[in-house]
Amino acid sequence: MRRIQFDIDENDDTTGVKAISIVDDPAIDSNFVTLSKEATLVELAGPYKQILAGLALIPDKDIPRRTPNGEPYVAYFTKEGIERIRNKFHKELMTNRVNVDHKQDKFINAYMVESFIVDSDHRIEDLKAKGIKDAVMGAWFVAYKIEDKEVFAKALAGELKGFSVEIFIKNLFEKPKEEDSIKSTLDSLNSKLDEILKSAKADETSPAKLNKDKLKKRLSLINHELNLI
Repeated sequence: MRRIQFDIDENDDTTGVKAISIVDDPAIDSNFVTLSKEATLVELAGPYKQILAGLALIPDKDIPRRTPNGEPYVAYFTKEGIERIRNKFHKELMTNRVNVDHKQDKFINAYMVESFIVDSDHRIEDLKAKGIKDAVMGAWFVAYKIEDKEVFAKALAGELKGFSVEIFIKNLFEKPKEEDSIKSTLDSLNSKLDEILKSAKADETSPAKLNKDKLKKRLSLINHELNLI
């Protein structure tokens, strides 16, 4: 299965996070990338503060996807990509764009009160102590003040389980697999060996003698490439 890196173009206004949704069962949409079902919301500031927090994006976490023709693949974000996405999100002032289950007609009364990239063991320990068990280095942490009491009550009741980022992607990068790279190198070497054998066979059946210096030079080149694998 292919593994594709998702990223944005910092200079393209059409890319980046356009909203953060609070969802029951994060789903995959052709235009959006969503967090996995393991995402958790925690209430940080007590039962009357109505603040929910969690991770918006996690680096190097495989996200199952399908191409328009149904081919499965997995997508992922890098730590560097997540930081670019976070920065563009704040630059475009998207901090109060919150909806429920990706419904574009259901933006709620809510706004961001905290946002940071997890960058230390201390922060990881702190988040895990607060109940965010999947906290890792490079993840994007967000916290929202939810003034819509109905939505907040559903989150506390477990009916809404996580944040889901609505993000438009500009660039897709395939991360080459190590075995694919080795296979490509071996295929190249086999092709060169075939050329050498054909050349040697042609020389043996011709009136001229086999050009040993030419053959040695080719073999030396192949040995050098084998050492690079």
